[in-house]
Amino acid sequence: MNWHPLLCYLHNYIKLTQVRYAEDLGINPTKASFLIGYMSVSSTVGRLFFGKLADLKYLNRMYIYQTGFLMMSVSFFVLPEANGYPAFVLYSIAFGFFEGCYVVLIPVMVNEIVGPSKMSYGLGSMFTIMAFPMTIGPPIAGQSEKTVIQTNQGWSLPWLFDS
Repeated sequence: MNWHPLLCYLHNYIKLTQVRYAEDLGINPTKASFLIGYMSVSSTVGRLFFGKLADLKYLNRMYIYQTGFLMMSVSFFVLPEANGYPAFVLYSIAFGFFEGCYVVLIPVMVNEIVGPSKMSYGLGSMFTIMAFPMTIGPPIAGQSEKTVIQTNQGWSLPWLFDS
């Protein structure tokens, strides 16, 4: 498991940066907070969709998993171009949908790699390894947000780095 995607995933997944960014662009704080709801609902739909898709025998689950992570990155990459509320809603729906793919396929991928007999050990190891970058992700996100706000460089640089 590569740590950089997990750091960047959690940086975005804090969700506060997305709401803060929307507010900085002049979007009503109440409407900006709805973006979290849109992301959550589309994540649920994505989990159902990709769970069913992964059950199809003729599709490679690893490719589905990698495509989901790639599309999360692409949606995150274009976020600095969002210039209005509809663009933020589109981003929230797209990111949430593909985040659902990432979340639902973690146990499936672990099962394929270690097998059913070692599933508990594999999943425990996977979540333990994931815990480290996901624990240090929020401080990194907070520091990058503080740096962006103090230097008035805009939000594009941290988002492009995380993509």
